[in-house]
Amino acid sequence: MPRAIATGMAKIDSFIEAVAAWPRRTICAYLLNSSEDLFTFEELLTHLVTEARTAPADVRPPSTRRADLARRLRSEYLPRLASEDVIEYDRNANLVRPGPALATIETVFPTLESEFPRP
Repeated sequence: MPRAIATGMAKIDSFIEAVAAWPRRTICAYLLNSSEDLFTFEELLTHLVTEARTAPADVRPPSTRRADLARRLRSEYLPRLASEDVIEYDRNANLVRPGPALATIETVFPTLESEFPRP
């Protein structure tokens, strides 16, 4: 396989892996379903905690405690989405903006909006 194709496939795999986990998909769906373009860490955390507590057991995070989800959101979920340009994450200001790749998710994974309808 030519190197360029292998590199492209690795990027696709990395992107899919980034949005595969339920907590990150939940964050993406929340951003896609909002008319806002700036989100606070606390806003995303509150949404994640609420959704996690009612999520099916097979996708629920190991802990739904706010402190545990805050730690994972800050150190794992948001940085991983930012690494794929799904979001822009300003760790110092605790702010998140949709990134250029978020539109790809909406195109590639149209079930996000039907799975997480706008309230």
